[in-house]
Amino acid sequence: MRTILFPLILALVIAVSCDDQEAQSVNNANNINNANNTSNNVTCTPLPDPASPQAVALFTTDYTNGALGVISLDGTALVLENDMAMVHSDAIGRAFGATFYVVNRLGADNIATLDAVDLSVAGQFSTGPGTNPQDVVLFSSCRGFVSLYASDHLLVVNPLASPEDALVGEVDLAAFADADGAPEASFMARSDDLLLVAIQNLENYSPTRSGRIIVVDSVEASVSSVIELTTANPFTPLVEVSGTGEFLVGTVNDFSGLGGGIEIFTAQDATAALVVSSEDLGGVPSELAMVDDQCGYALVTTPDYSTGVRGFCLDGAVDEGWLLSPGELSVSGLLVFKGMLLLADTTMGAQGVRVVNLADGTVSELFPSTLPPTYTKPFAILP
Repeated sequence: MRTILFPLILALVIAVSCDDQEAQSVNNANNINNANNTSNNVTCTPLPDPASPQAVALFTTDYTNGALGVISLDGTALVLENDMAMVHSDAIGRAFGATFYVVNRLGADNIATLDAVDLSVAGQFSTGPGTNPQDVVLFSSCRGFVSLYASDHLLVVNPLASPEDALVGEVDLAAFADADGAPEASFMARSDDLLLVAIQNLENYSPTRSGRIIVVDSVEASVSSVIELTTANPFTPLVEVSGTGEFLVGTVNDFSGLGGGIEIFTAQDATAALVVSSEDLGGVPSELAMVDDQCGYALVTTPDYSTGVRGFCLDGAVDEGWLLSPGELSVSGLLVFKGMLLLADTTMGAQGVRVVNLADGTVSELFPSTLPPTYTKPFAILP
């Protein structure tokens, strides 16, 4: 959820782990990072995506308290360990290299780093009171970017620096703001040395224009191009189509089920196209999960505000039936992990995780969580 007006708690701090990598070429961004951080006596290292993730984080909340669970496999059996760490009640997570970053959103306004093995914490840095950070993307261990929902710029950050020195620059987005002064920068992704930033342009929670993806040169920390989407409000996390350089985003004009869909774009050609419309899906997408480089599943909110899961492909095809019929469960997130489709079930009194067998579409019994899964990106890959 983008804005939550409830009492919030904050209890996270960092454990930075710069993983030793095999020798590999260091890109220009890392060279600049090293030059910029000589005074800190640190060495920046590349942060690849986790090569073979062994566990998944589950963010849960009752809108006052937050907790982090860990999903793993014991042989072929799924295991959910609840309440492994306290987190902010509105938080998401991102893994880069061997480190897990947590974005503590509205009311906490900070970025924390956890050791991915034991979830120990060692520090945090503030993004500024009321800035409502939405996402973090790291290009090296000491250079990254944070999107802010309530500001007209991105933050350039160095997680290795002391908390008071972690904010090292800004990327001006004022030109993309609407009348409220903020462009509503949301989820991000990286494509080689480029940063992709979803711009929602909302006033009073309604879009003022079609959505955009801002492309930022991570070395220069400046906007290099703008991708105009064909629909409004890029709402879902950005999902890369494996091995293609293409990205998907789900758009939500409003939750009536009209005016949104799934769009595809690349940073290189700066164009976007609608793959599947909300009319085809039977509602608007709130999260996407690709199974392979052609097809995946969308978590769909229907016009009556029930949720279901439906298959789609990049050629525009949509499954005739539903993998999970609307209203059968209350689902807030989905993720493909080890060939399984994980569902975050927020059904009142029966909250937790379920697993869909993609071979026959059967849904497992509930793996219960203490608190309900969050409504914004409840799953995150752990390194």
